Amino acid sequence: NKKSVLSTFSNYAVGERSFSSWFVAMAYTNSWWPGATFTAFFGLGIAAGVIGLYALVYTVLGVIAMYFIARPVWKWGKRFDLRTQSDLLALRYGSQGVKTLSSCISALALFPWLVLGLQAMGALVQWASLGQLDVTTSLLIGVGVIAVRQIWTVQMGMRGLIISDMVQGIVAYVGSSVLCIGLLLFLFGGFKNIQELPSANLTLPGFDSPVGGWYYFSLVAAGIIGSLCWPMIFTRIYTGGSVGEVKKGVIQTMVISLIFYGLLILVAMSAIPMLGGAANPQQAWFVLTQSAGGTWLLAAALLIVFAATMGFVDGVVQSLGTQVANDIVGVVRPLRDKQEIIVAKVAMAVFVGLGLIVAYNTYDRPNLV
Repeated sequence: NKKSVLSTFSNYAVGERSFSSWFVAMAYTNSWWPGATFTAFFGLGIAAGVIGLYALVYTVLGVIAMYFIARPVWKWGKRFDLRTQSDLLALRYGSQGVKTLSSCISALALFPWLVLGLQAMGALVQWASLGQLDVTTSLLIGVGVIAVRQIWTVQMGMRGLIISDMVQGIVAYVGSSVLCIGLLLFLFGGFKNIQELPSANLTLPGFDSPVGGWYYFSLVAAGIIGSLCWPMIFTRIYTGGSVGEVKKGVIQTMVISLIFYGLLILVAMSAIPMLGGAANPQQAWFVLTQSAGGTWLLAAALLIVFAATMGFVDGVVQSLGTQVANDIVGVVRPLRDKQEIIVAKVAMAVFVGLGLIVAYNTYDRPNLV
């Protein structure tokens, strides 16, 4: 009976390890590119130019690394009923201390992404109200929507998340790619604006620059290392039906990222002559689409950000709560199932509350990436 219960819970936690490569790829992508891609990262492309592509470089290199570790991660996960990244590390090194330490690091690393996600939701709600709602109200409504989303997650578990990631991924990444192509062709007339940009927007910082020659390298290297520490990604590896499906999903993730994010930064760079001096470049995605196509195109842009944000923030919140309950508190003091659920929910509420405070106080600051 105990084995049956564990098996059932494992199926709930990793979606029965049964999904095909395209589901893995969309879940991967939705866990990687949040709604903040259209606010913070798009704003970075406008504020700094070609350096905004650093995220694509570290993504491709980081995902390649995931390709090579997919086999042991998936096989160990299936054999030893692993559900989190920290479970894997504890098994590999035979240490509960490593399990707790890795989860603490993951929680600290995820928190800024939660802040960016909440800000994206706040910006989305504010623009959807056409500026009628203030920052506080917009952030609170955004969090309320995320709270409602938790009902689906609790009822369906990882299977529900993977299915919703597929729908959200099609809207967010396929939809935004089509929108970006339209903007490049009909608003900017191709790449004329990019060709006329000053060299500062088209070159990477050199050794004689104020930030130093190692600046770009440090951004990419930190991103690659960070990608290997991304707890939600490891969970997605566990959901694949086989090692082959996971590896195909990783390759498909690279293709989606190259097309989607490459087009997005090209649009951002094309918009520099128009919006380069904007006081808040993080709002540029909404400003650009509204000016290009009015309310209807703005609505499409809002839907894209909503789809990208919803699954990402929900996944971050769930991951934070699970890690605190299972990998931190659960190691110090073993918990029963009911206690673990209570601790996870309290941790989620605390993280969201702290995230709200930080998101509100840094809402209008540029270059938050």
